[in-house]
Amino acid sequence: MANKPLVHKKVTTSLTGIAAMSGLYLISRDNYLLFHSLVELFSVVIAGGIFMIAWNSRRFLDNNYLVFIGSAYIFIGIIDLLHTLAYKDMGVFPGSGANLPTQLWIAARLLQSLSLLAAPIFINRKLDLRYVFAGYATVTVLLLLSIFNWKVFPACFVDGIGLTLFKQLSEYAIVIILCAALWLMLRKRQAFNPDVLHLLAGSIVLLICTELAFTTYNDVYGLNNLVGHFFKTIAFYLIYKAMIETGLSRPYDLLLRELRQAKELLEQKVVERTTELYNTIDLLQEEIIERELTEEELLKSSEEIRNLYDQAPCGYHSLDKDGVFIQINDTELQWLGYSREEVVGKLKFSDLLTKSSLQTFQASFPRFKELGREQDIEFDLVRKDGSILPVLLSATAIADLNGNYALSRSTIYDITERKRLENNILRMNRLYRVLSATNHAIVHNTEKDTLFQDICRSAVEHGGFRMAWIGLVDTETGIIKPAAWDGANNGYLDEIRISAKNEPEGCGPTGLAIREGTYYICNDFMNDPSTLPWHDKALERGFFASAAIALKSDDRVIGAFTIYAGEPNFFDEGLVKLLIEMAMDISFALGSLDRVEALRKKDQMLLLQSRQAAMGEMIGNIAHQWRQPLNTLGLTIQALPLMNKMNACSQEYLDEMAAKVMRIITHMSQTIDDFRNYFRPDKEVVQFNAKEAVTKAVSFIEASFRELHIDIEVAAADAPVINGFPNEYSQVLLNILINARDALADRKIATPKVVISIGTENGKAVVTISDNAGGIPETIMDKIFEPYFTTKGSEKGTGIGLFMSKSIIEKNMNGHITARNIDNGAEFRIAV
Repeated sequence: MANKPLVHKKVTTSLTGIAAMSGLYLISRDNYLLFHSLVELFSVVIAGGIFMIAWNSRRFLDNNYLVFIGSAYIFIGIIDLLHTLAYKDMGVFPGSGANLPTQLWIAARLLQSLSLLAAPIFINRKLDLRYVFAGYATVTVLLLLSIFNWKVFPACFVDGIGLTLFKQLSEYAIVIILCAALWLMLRKRQAFNPDVLHLLAGSIVLLICTELAFTTYNDVYGLNNLVGHFFKTIAFYLIYKAMIETGLSRPYDLLLRELRQAKELLEQKVVERTTELYNTIDLLQEEIIERELTEEELLKSSEEIRNLYDQAPCGYHSLDKDGVFIQINDTELQWLGYSREEVVGKLKFSDLLTKSSLQTFQASFPRFKELGREQDIEFDLVRKDGSILPVLLSATAIADLNGNYALSRSTIYDITERKRLENNILRMNRLYRVLSATNHAIVHNTEKDTLFQDICRSAVEHGGFRMAWIGLVDTETGIIKPAAWDGANNGYLDEIRISAKNEPEGCGPTGLAIREGTYYICNDFMNDPSTLPWHDKALERGFFASAAIALKSDDRVIGAFTIYAGEPNFFDEGLVKLLIEMAMDISFALGSLDRVEALRKKDQMLLLQSRQAAMGEMIGNIAHQWRQPLNTLGLTIQALPLMNKMNACSQEYLDEMAAKVMRIITHMSQTIDDFRNYFRPDKEVVQFNAKEAVTKAVSFIEASFRELHIDIEVAAADAPVINGFPNEYSQVLLNILINARDALADRKIATPKVVISIGTENGKAVVTISDNAGGIPETIMDKIFEPYFTTKGSEKGTGIGLFMSKSIIEKNMNGHITARNIDNGAEFRIAV
């Protein structure tokens, strides 16, 4: 419904145009001269209208397309007017014929096409109308002089012949120029209103058609001339629609929307002017400040201004050249706790500064008086009650008429809260470093004592605490005994008694944390009733706040980690969370250490069981090794009385028998030493010869092998050296040899045999022990190194021999032990 008026308007316009064209056509049939005059005068009126719009809007248009076109079309219209007057049979220029109006036509069209080509160039460029008018006026005058006076303008029409070659070439040149103008305008379409762009483009296209129509006529009253004038009429009508009607009916939708852009530019200029005004106001304010010295009494009488000054949310003051207060507002006085009478004219700013801030002021005040400005300097002011007020100061210097420093205008802000936040961040960062160092200690320590000491040291060194200590609960007495500490102890832990029981010495932070299994924060150590028993000792060492966190091992409270800070109210919620996290990490580590210790004790028990089992085996071996020497010793002793009866017991015989007995006793004593050394645990890693270790192990069981008729063979390719524990290594060899002996005996092998090979592979000492007992069943091959797994039965085997052998080789000596089946037997391979 909203589009009906627009459609109606378009239909009306179209019908009107058709009617006008029809009327012009009828006029041309009856009076072509009148037709020509109407058409040309219409174009002259259009040209004049374009000039009027451009001229009247030139002051506020930055886009100079319209201004340039308007300036050009007034001169084009003048030439078109002369063309109309010079037309054949008009009688204005007698005897001129058809050539004169044709020459004026070519001159006007050339000027028009070149203007349309040049106009887009000036869309965003400055335009000086003086030069434009001077240029067009000069070109127009020269063209008219060349036609009317100098007669040098080439002929364009010859009666009886028609158009000249110059005229035809000129029309084609004009067509090319118009095409270029159309292309250039379309390239800059973003600068045009879409409707205006379409009208202008249509106008140029029709101008091109006009010129093409005027390239072939032979009679100025001919059909081509008629068609060309119709095209020109429509073209100028489109220009009318685009530039005159649009400019008059829709002033906010002009060709290049320049008025809208001008408005935006005007608004921008208003902002710029407003900014300049504010800058001017700032300059005026500085001038006002300079006058404040002479108008001080007037300003004091203004209650509103004084209230704004005194009740501001920040402090204001002024200092003279000596740093003495000459003005100060109520806000700053309230912060400091002084009255105006106590400050103005009496106190210097330096009188209110701490020692460190005084040094900063003494360095910055001379510089401030010279440079005239200081920004964001931090000072610590001492209030009247002795408390500290941290502030941030910015100041501007006011000079007298001679340019010398007169006074300051200073603004200060209370940054107590900011300082508190900064201190909290600093504390958090310190505690994060403590947490990191604690985790590092947990990773790298395997003993509780060193772990506790590292934790306490990191709390003091990285966290800045006065002291840190870890206490463990004596389960019998309930007393909390220090296990590690660092910092300002100075006998503190020796002079106090702390308990985990519900008694006065157990109601402090540490005792409460342990009994409740959590944490306890005391942010005012010297005034907290629960810390009364330790006030004097804590005051001597500067303990003003403390935190105690229970330490656990597998959810069982075993002690507490206690730290002391050198200032009250030190521990906030964020710090407490980090302390709890640290306590959880320590507790986890303690649980892990306890579990590792339990496993270590279990391994030691298994090792002990293995040694005891081996010892039983060795006692049997000792019996085997001693049986022959004891028989020999018995026979020797029995022979002495017999020889004595035969009177053959000479001194020489006695000496020989005594030496023989001593050799037997020495051999038996050496056997005892060998077995004793075997069962002595190794404490340190030493270098030993693999071949000697094998020989030693074989010597222990050689007698039992001989009794069972088991052949044992040692083949040594070389004698590699091993870094490790020789006795434990021999025990591994002995375990494997005993297993081989038992397997050979149980399976009643006809020719039992054990082969031991010694060599080096890839830099490691390799010993292999193989037998011909038939091998290990594949179903149990992957279980033989598990603890308490045995195939001998509980009466013969413990099932820990091979388990301990694997543990000794792989855990203690960083080696590798494997087992596999070979032809008719099993093979164990030890590589270290």
